[in-house]
Amino acid sequence: MKPRLDTLDTLLRTALGILAELDVNPFFQRLVTVFSRMPAGDREPVLTALEREVELRVLAEATDGAITGCALTPNPNARLYFRVFEHDPASIPGITYDEFVQGAIVSTRVVHRLSPGDAVTWEEATREAMLAVSPEERASLARLHHHMLALIAEADAATSSSD
Repeated sequence: MKPRLDTLDTLLRTALGILAELDVNPFFQRLVTVFSRMPAGDREPVLTALEREVELRVLAEATDGAITGCALTPNPNARLYFRVFEHDPASIPGITYDEFVQGAIVSTRVVHRLSPGDAVTWEEATREAMLAVSPEERASLARLHHHMLALIAEADAATSSSD
């Protein structure tokens, strides 16, 4: 009977040790939280994608790229979901002031990061987008850009006078 109790004691101590490690690991807590929030139907494909990517990363790291021929690093901008816009723009609820500020910051930084070689792709994508929206929407964008140029000039004047 004693060996069984010793085995049970070892098992329980090991389990407690693992739980203690998991309890203090913020990444594990975040992973469990996001996984529990994920729609049930998404869990299998997302988990499969994570497993596949981690397996490739571990293989590349273990072989120093000799097998895969490449070095892998995490992409902080990676996406798991395709963005497909199917809704009528009129059905999209209004955005808050803070959402608009964040959107303006992100779009400005995206434009700033465009390299000269990206110009053709940007122009093609923008041309396609402009053909997809209504004349009224294009007019709204033109008004916004006209006003944006005035705001840029105002910001430039404010920052150059404070230097």
